[in-house]
Amino acid sequence: MNKIKNINFYIIICLLIHIIASIFSYGAYNPDEHYCILEYVNHKLNFESDSCFSYFNLRSWFQPFIYFLLIKILIFINIFDPFDWSLILRMFSSLLGFFSILIIIKKNQNIFLTNSAKYFFTLTLLFFWFLPFLHARTSGVNFSVSFLFIAISLLLSSNNIDSNTKRKYLFLCGIFFGLSFISRYQIGIMIFFCITWLLIFKKNSINEIIIILIGLGTIIVLEFFINIWGYSGYSSVNRMYGFQLFDQPLPYFNYLKFNLEDNAYMGNAHWWSYLPFTLNRFFPPLSIFVIFIFLYIWIFLPKNLISWLTLPYLIIHILIPHKELRFMFPIFAFFPFAISYAIDDIFIKKKYLFNIINKTTIKRIFYFLFALN
Repeated sequence: MNKIKNINFYIIICLLIHIIASIFSYGAYNPDEHYCILEYVNHKLNFESDSCFSYFNLRSWFQPFIYFLLIKILIFINIFDPFDWSLILRMFSSLLGFFSILIIIKKNQNIFLTNSAKYFFTLTLLFFWFLPFLHARTSGVNFSVSFLFIAISLLLSSNNIDSNTKRKYLFLCGIFFGLSFISRYQIGIMIFFCITWLLIFKKNSINEIIIILIGLGTIIVLEFFINIWGYSGYSSVNRMYGFQLFDQPLPYFNYLKFNLEDNAYMGNAHWWSYLPFTLNRFFPPLSIFVIFIFLYIWIFLPKNLISWLTLPYLIIHILIPHKELRFMFPIFAFFPFAISYAIDDIFIKKKYLFNIINKTTIKRIFYFLFALN
């Protein structure tokens, strides 16, 4: 592969964009970002809090636990202003997202066959507007996507290495799958179909799958003890709601129960609602291009890992009545992968498509879309 010139310069620019996004982002994209994470931290800091869904014990305490530890460190070094806390939490979340991008770039260039795909992959990962926006949020989706990126990177780079190293990579992959899952339970859909893809198309052995599951299970057990710490002292917790183990709530099962049975009051959208949501709210006209790229890989690359991660996730969310654009964020995050796989496929199998439009027009379209981005 011909390395992209000035790649380190582009990486530094990406880092600066992430830092700027975390500084100038404020408020919350959705109230859950505040009430379902930061208010949990607020409660543990012994301030008055109004935590969402605490009565139903639906939420994982993992991300609030991480933020709680960070704020304790800030208090120890005499930083007491909540606005400073909020900034540093956003900065931490943004740097975690940047780190996940960096790992993918360093380890996974060779998953593409053409230099054009590798070039687009690097540039879209570094400069796709959505990723700095997402990473600057103190949301569960941000944490979850960042950990999922790291897991996928380890998984894809585990090919063509010696067996001992591969087992370590697969175990770490399971660890980060677990961290992704406990950050946002819906990501379990992507994890399940990723493992299914490994069995069907990559022909991974059962032993290798077990290694991944051991790593994942280790994190789920760890989360159980974090949730015991989190829900202790919560007088509003309904101990009779949902699933329990040793009289302790199991939020992932309770979250599933709540969304399938008890959330009708949150809205009942049409099955096709995600299409206008994306078209109208995900920065049109770029949203049209994003939809087109995902349709391309779903239709022409049905065996591709990104198709298996994103399409089942979309279908299952279509079946759930309550719909919001943010539920599609994990799909949008994989756009750099999707466009690069599409370019690979076009250059190798459908090069005639480039003959329909001359190269000058293609370049102009690309520059226009990049400028919009």
